[in-house]
Amino acid sequence: MRGIPIGSVTLWSEGRHDGAAPARPLRINSTCGVCGKDISVDVSVGRYHEEHTWLAATRCPNPLCGAVLRFVGLEVHDCRFTRLYIDPSFEDARLPMPGIDLAPERIQKAYMDTLATLNSGIPSAVATLARKTLEGVVRLSYPNPDGLRDRSLFKLIRDLPQSMDLGRPINELAHAMREGGSLGAHFDLDQDTDADAARKMVELLEYLIDYLYVIPRRIGALKRDFD
Repeated sequence: MRGIPIGSVTLWSEGRHDGAAPARPLRINSTCGVCGKDISVDVSVGRYHEEHTWLAATRCPNPLCGAVLRFVGLEVHDCRFTRLYIDPSFEDARLPMPGIDLAPERIQKAYMDTLATLNSGIPSAVATLARKTLEGVVRLSYPNPDGLRDRSLFKLIRDLPQSMDLGRPINELAHAMREGGSLGAHFDLDQDTDADAARKMVELLEYLIDYLYVIPRRIGALKRDFD
């Protein structure tokens, strides 16, 4: 949780100066602690609770993020609170991997959904989204991904085209899932996922995205610079 200026509130409701009904924030401008984008969010759903504590929850409007953002206001004075906080903070959240913008748009969206769920403290849902992202990464490694809709993730990994130089990361991933190792267990949607396993899933996805999309495109850009 990090403090943000009261001036971040750009629109207030009317309030009573006798303190019986303090003004409520209706819109806040800030920076998302997950994706780092500048945002303007509607917080009119927020309400005052005990001891003049104002609480509101909304989602980051960045379509590639969508993280749950929580706002807390404290210490009402002259009809308005005097301290404002946003959660998650940059220190609390896992930031998007460098170079994610070099991945296909569908992969970006699936990855950011997974990351937002992790940062929202819902590890049980990370397994579902991480598997969805993994499947997207693997499918898009094929020349004709739309023709593989009926293929299972296991078979997609096993049968990746040999002409592609996918190297050790994909081979080890396929081996782990074939042998029913810890990775296969973590991606079992029938089992609960704890915070540590959820974090490891996201790390795995980042390694694969970096290997398959980010590094090749950066190498290509450097080669063009030398030409």
